[in-house]
Amino acid sequence: FWLTLAIWLPRSYGRCERISLVSSFVCCLLTGAYAPIDYSDGSGMNLLDIRPTGDTDEPDKRVWMPEALEYCGKDLARKLGTPVPSHTVLARPVAPYFGRYGFKATCKVVAATGDNPSSLAALYVREGDVGISLGSSDTVFVWLPEAKPGVFGHIFVNPVDTSAYMGLLCYSNGDMTRKKVRDNTLDLQKLSEDEETKRWMEFTECLRRTPPANGGNIGIFFFEEEIVPHAKCVLRRNAAGEPVAEFADRATEVRAVVEGQIMAKRIHAERLGYKCGPGTRVLATGGGSKNAEILQVMANVFNTDVYTFAMS
Repeated sequence: FWLTLAIWLPRSYGRCERISLVSSFVCCLLTGAYAPIDYSDGSGMNLLDIRPTGDTDEPDKRVWMPEALEYCGKDLARKLGTPVPSHTVLARPVAPYFGRYGFKATCKVVAATGDNPSSLAALYVREGDVGISLGSSDTVFVWLPEAKPGVFGHIFVNPVDTSAYMGLLCYSNGDMTRKKVRDNTLDLQKLSEDEETKRWMEFTECLRRTPPANGGNIGIFFFEEEIVPHAKCVLRRNAAGEPVAEFADRATEVRAVVEGQIMAKRIHAERLGYKCGPGTRVLATGGGSKNAEILQVMANVFNTDVYTFAMS
């Protein structure tokens, strides 16, 4: 975006005083000033050097990458401002918020971060844990002691501990793909609440009556263009490793899609540097986490306990 603005709208770019992220908006309102971009959300801009500078006074300090800034636009460092750790206390709210909205005199404004880093913090993910959100699209969050960027996934400075990192994996084939296999059709129709519940009960029963590892049958179901990896295909292999057009029964198909999705999450997380250990926890959230049989597949694949969150 910065490059496009600088090239195609140079006058507008030149008049631009400050460039901020949406995550800084509320902080700007509360403090009455430009709020700095935090390390974690700033990591997603491809402009921040996520490696520590080695500064003696601030060992976890991060700065903008000069080469990237120079390529994207003149004077970009000044427009972006100095990035700060996600837990930095910025200031007290400006006066109107105390009288009009009842803010306490002790209230302080902390640098805001983005939705994905906030999810890592909200899930109480710690080193060795993996957070898995099962929604329309699936998301995986992992706490990493060191950064190992690859050709897929995203690495952020950890919003909770700036000496560590956060790995993020996003999958476009999540709940909608599970629904397509559930309904045995590519045409998703609007169902009544009772019919929807009935079909999920049948889906769950299919998982319940098939064994872990699915008798050696495995499938890859990318009905939508997948992000990790970049592909769109449907592949099935039987116990002999032979390609098949369809499995012998619907229950095998259901387990194949769930086990395939969960195994992919573990494999991709490990390629980012994640390691399962004795203290590993899987923290599950999202609509799919309500299904106990899907959680059991998670427990089998990660060989550990799975925890969900009480929702009010």
